Amino acid sequence: MHMSIERYTFVGLPQSEGKKALTFGYRTGQSDAQVDFPIHCGEVQIGHCGLDGILYVHGRCNIVVNIWDEAHRRKGIGTKAVRLLLEYARDVLRLHRVAAQIVASNVASLGLFHKCGFQDEGRLREHQFVDGKYEDMIVLGYLLEVGA
Repeated sequence: MHMSIERYTFVGLPQSEGKKALTFGYRTGQSDAQVDFPIHCGEVQIGHCGLDGILYVHGRCNIVVNIWDEAHRRKGIGTKAVRLLLEYARDVLRLHRVAAQIVASNVASLGLFHKCGFQDEGRLREHQFVDGKYEDMIVLGYLLEVGA
């Protein structure tokens, strides 16, 4: 089912100014309901991105992007990861839509997904318990066939 996976293995950002190259690798052990791509800077894994909750019958999934190290945030890595995953969901998995759920207070992540073309679709009130309190989740969606 995962045809031409090589194209999605070690897709990296170019090295510049002596910095280590960033790569997105393919993690083995995926299931039909989930794929996960570790994100590396040189030899060090700095985060992961993936698609989960894949439902082929409905043509949809959820997207997750995590950059663990603050030093690697706001450098275009998340944008590259989201675009890679949207391409993978459309071209390899042949899905119709991708959804994201972001904690309302995570302004940076909301900005990232909006920048990549995701549209607001709703709010789940007090849906996630974070740092000792309930937070709203913002539901975002991206239709692959029309590009937003």
